[in-house]
Amino acid sequence: MAKLSDIQKWLEGTLGGDAPRANSLIKTVRQSGMFTTSGKGRHAPQMVSTDYATAICAALVTDPPTAAPATIAQLLSARFSYLEVTRADDGDPVLYNDTIQWSDKDEYGNRVLPKFFVDVPKTVSAALCKIADEYRKTGRDGMSFYDCVELWVDGDAWVDIHLNGLDFGTVDEGADWTKNKKQTEYNWRFRYHTRRHGKTRSGRAIMVRLDSQALYGLAELAHAPEVPGGEVV
Repeated sequence: MAKLSDIQKWLEGTLGGDAPRANSLIKTVRQSGMFTTSGKGRHAPQMVSTDYATAICAALVTDPPTAAPATIAQLLSARFSYLEVTRADDGDPVLYNDTIQWSDKDEYGNRVLPKFFVDVPKTVSAALCKIADEYRKTGRDGMSFYDCVELWVDGDAWVDIHLNGLDFGTVDEGADWTKNKKQTEYNWRFRYHTRRHGKTRSGRAIMVRLDSQALYGLAELAHAPEVPGGEVV
């Protein structure tokens, strides 16, 4: 498990080595009370699931650091809009709205939701926390994994969380999809929406994407054994 200093190093890497911005973001977000804090140096607290969710949204925002906490809070509270499920045979995506239930199954007998979701996470925070919890327990190979998290801003804002089954993309073209359907051959896109997201630069639409390697790095921090940590400068 990681400490805030580890998350700061991760954030710096996702920002292309922009240490001043990473440092400023962590400082202002921590001062806003959005990161776990209690003690410093070797007594600094271990990060929990909500901290990983906050870190992901911190990497997505383009606001000045002083305005970032408000935007991060908006993104974390963005509400579920719909789920898009694509099967590895490259068929058309199947859309599900917020009426989906945890027990719902498709025509192949597979649960519509990934196995680690008991029900549809209603907010971005809930979805990212659940994913972090699974990584904490299983590591990368124990579950379906991140593909990417995307933020789209064009007046309103949308957060897309993409998850690939471990076998998605490995099915031969033209394979017989009347047999042996597995949920690991599915891709899920969870879309969340919020109406207010501050101002976009120059009034233009923006898209920010965290790819799988950045998310894997944060997931590995969540899964790593507890080690003595340092204090964020």
